[in-house]
Amino acid sequence: MSWAKVIEEFLKSKGDKNKLKVFSNNVLGLPFKEIVKPINISNIKNMKRPYTPLTVPNIMAEADGNGKIIVLTCGVDVNGDYRKQDGWLAVEIKGHCIGGQTYSIAKGQVFGNTDEAGSAWKALEHIITNPIKSDDGIDYFVNLTTIDVGFKPASGYHFASVVPRSVCVAGDNIKRKRSRIFFKTRTAKGDRYTLDTVFYKNSLANALNRKWYKTSEEQPPGFLNFPEDRENGGFEKYALQDIGVIIAGKGYDEDYYKCFKAEIPVVEKDDPEAEFGQVVAWQKIHTRSPNHFWDCNVYNFAALDIFVQEIIKQYFDIKKADKGMVFKLMERKLAEGKHWH
Repeated sequence: MSWAKVIEEFLKSKGDKNKLKVFSNNVLGLPFKEIVKPINISNIKNMKRPYTPLTVPNIMAEADGNGKIIVLTCGVDVNGDYRKQDGWLAVEIKGHCIGGQTYSIAKGQVFGNTDEAGSAWKALEHIITNPIKSDDGIDYFVNLTTIDVGFKPASGYHFASVVPRSVCVAGDNIKRKRSRIFFKTRTAKGDRYTLDTVFYKNSLANALNRKWYKTSEEQPPGFLNFPEDRENGGFEKYALQDIGVIIAGKGYDEDYYKCFKAEIPVVEKDDPEAEFGQVVAWQKIHTRSPNHFWDCNVYNFAALDIFVQEIIKQYFDIKKADKGMVFKLMERKLAEGKHWH
């Protein structure tokens, strides 16, 4: 390969961590070291955008150079006292574009009965099965919901068994054991996807540090967008009190962004080559750290990967997942005014 070709391949992968990994391994013949810088919370102010929660902001996404939002995912973190019936679900819906850019659609804390088939789960079913209208008139549906079963697993497994397009997940640092970022396990209670949480949290931290100066035509790959609305998260538009739950918390306010400061990366000690080091784990700052929406973000990014893999298996009879192919197929449906779910 000529030096010109090497430079061309580098420029193609620049700004996309996963492509840089392939470039480092296959072109340079070098291992790729996962380096994560401390999350710069002040950078998030550039990610707050003027769109309405519980609306798919396609007009804005296209103006940003990202095309229409293609896939909707939902991440659910289960909280409370396992000895009590009542608890709460942290729920967040995200929209994904073909370049990896995301738009947070809605978030909320659903307080209710979290036992099997309890009121909190009925409210969640209402949230993820009802259409969400885009600002250009398309009815969207959540393509996949990921539910953490580390807490009250029986309730989570039951929900995934009766509500379509929902799966159970659990976090673990599997990078050192396996080459995959997640794997599927069949348990007595149901199927579960084990996630490499270090991989997903590293990816999220890097995304939170991406800069976009809004003077350029397009957002960088993987850029995160959040609604400016501090008062409303979106789920208050549903009559969920009729189910017997309370939607707590406000919108995308300071309490929400505190979640991104709730955990810190643990790095290899003997690493003189890097300013911050290679991350081997993530650790809560203290036991009361509000990291539930940090986890919801992780589950949303994992949901996209799981959705693509399941679509590949179900519709295309090929082993290797190809996100681009799935997204292109769904893009064609959006051009017809329909969201494929």
